[in-house]
Amino acid sequence: MELKLKNGKVVLPNFFPDGTRGIVKCVDSFDLEHAKIDGIVMNTYHLLLSPGTNIIKKMGGLNKFVNWNKPILTDSGGFQVFSLIRENPMYGEIRNNQIIFRPDGNKKKIIFTPEKCIQAQFAYGSDIIMCLDYCTHPDDSIEIQEKSVNITIDWAKKCKEEYLKIIKNNKIPENNKPLLFAIIQGGSSFELRKKCASELKKIGFDGYGFGVGH
Repeated sequence: MELKLKNGKVVLPNFFPDGTRGIVKCVDSFDLEHAKIDGIVMNTYHLLLSPGTNIIKKMGGLNKFVNWNKPILTDSGGFQVFSLIRENPMYGEIRNNQIIFRPDGNKKKIIFTPEKCIQAQFAYGSDIIMCLDYCTHPDDSIEIQEKSVNITIDWAKKCKEEYLKIIKNNKIPENNKPLLFAIIQGGSSFELRKKCASELKKIGFDGYGFGVGH
């Protein structure tokens, strides 16, 4: 089985090394190519912080920015924001319609919405775009897991709507559009995982990821 992406094909299963901020530590793009790596995972949120969406867009997208001519998958950044907020609630809060993040714990405020998440990933020129989801810890209560699933489904709908809107407004052809993946949440609850997967399938995505769980 393979994925046909705008920057090449990826035979599955496959391993994409972590290039969170645009680079894979200790190696360059030539090393990765010689190692026959097919793609890289980067992080929407961290790239949003630095160097910023506008700079990446002006450079012609992530592929040109990092000198990489193969596929790039951009994670939504939801997990990173969640882990930072969980570590210290002063860093922000997760609301029903958005994530409020305060990286310095006070003055600077970043508002992260499903729509903004998709807009940024289009600006990056990603081959695979991930929906923003509400991450949880596997040990969180069933009430929190249920809230996570409901918000994840709602955000996935908004992500899909924004995705289709951008494709239509920019007249992006079928063979040049990124794939859109959703994330299945639900912690260690089989029923919540099943509910989340079922509802996301109804919305319709090109692929699905599996959120942290046991």
